[in-house]
Amino acid sequence: MSSINSLIQSFVLMIIMLCFGYIIGYVFMVTDLVHIEFAQAGVNDVLPEWQSYDDGVFYVKLQMFIGYAIMFMGVAQFIYTATRREQIQYIYGG
Repeated sequence: MSSINSLIQSFVLMIIMLCFGYIIGYVFMVTDLVHIEFAQAGVNDVLPEWQSYDDGVFYVKLQMFIGYAIMFMGVAQFIYTATRREQIQYIYGG
């Protein structure tokens, strides 16, 4: 099993990454709201050659995905740290 020190450090890092990912979601929510307001104001009501609505939706979804990915990486690194040394000890018998 991992040492208690590495588990505590990993847990603290997981909490920080979860909070950071949660905050990033709120920061990127502003771009989502701006995108909605632009759509309601008719900014995208132009000829099809000039429309970039699909690109805007993609980037808004990408920003939200980044927030969720940060949170997922925090949880994944904690799980990896918790199981890493246990596997090493199992393989080498230490």
